Amino acid sequence: MPLNVITRPRGSDFYYSNIEFECMKRDIEICKSIGVDGIVSGLLLLDGRIDIDRTKELIELAKPLSFTFHRALGW
Repeated sequence: MPLNVITRPRGSDFYYSNIEFECMKRDIEICKSIGVDGIVSGLLLLDGRIDIDRTKELIELAKPLSFTFHRALGW
């Protein structure tokens, strides 16, 4: 059964500080090193739009693993 790991440094909203974003990147590197099948994550900007730039960065870092955008909702 495939194992996809969510990278989420905390609960609550999906707007992450630079420190939290660095933790997410580190978590992806760890996941790659232990052989998971994919990464799940979701990032928003303060106005509730998808943080496309940082999402792209995580997608690139996760390669060759699959990447699923988590159902991040801006409230």
